[in-house]
Amino acid sequence: LSDVELKREAERGVGESKPSLREAAGVLARSPQIKYLAIMAICQGMTTNLLEVAWKGYLSMLCPSAVAYSSYLAQVASYTGAATIALMLFSPLLFVQFGWLGAASITPQFLKWGGTLFLGGCVVYARFPALATPLLGPLVAAGALCVICSR
Repeated sequence: LSDVELKREAERGVGESKPSLREAAGVLARSPQIKYLAIMAICQGMTTNLLEVAWKGYLSMLCPSAVAYSSYLAQVASYTGAATIALMLFSPLLFVQFGWLGAASITPQFLKWGGTLFLGGCVVYARFPALATPLLGPLVAAGALCVICSR
């Protein structure tokens, strides 16, 4: 929002009605910061889904039985919950230490580097069959770490 718009919003009287949903959406649509956040959220969601599909493919090779597969997914869900709680507790420190931009870019940066390493490992797994067996466990663990941290 520009300074003029902010001043106009501050000068609005108490007796005036609140803006309608359409007016509020219009103000948000004119904000480049909101547009950038929306683009970042959409890209992060798409990247997470693609990463998760690839990871679950390798997980199904590591855990061919339905019980083992479900158990591994349950463990990942538990770790995701624990990581979420920890980050909620430490988020004020992250904002103080890194600022708003730094704190908001932690997950995209992790997806960029962790996803690149995971997908690079997938390429190595596919191209070098001799490494397939010893690489599968660490590859699935790295994918699980990426999935946990991407949420």
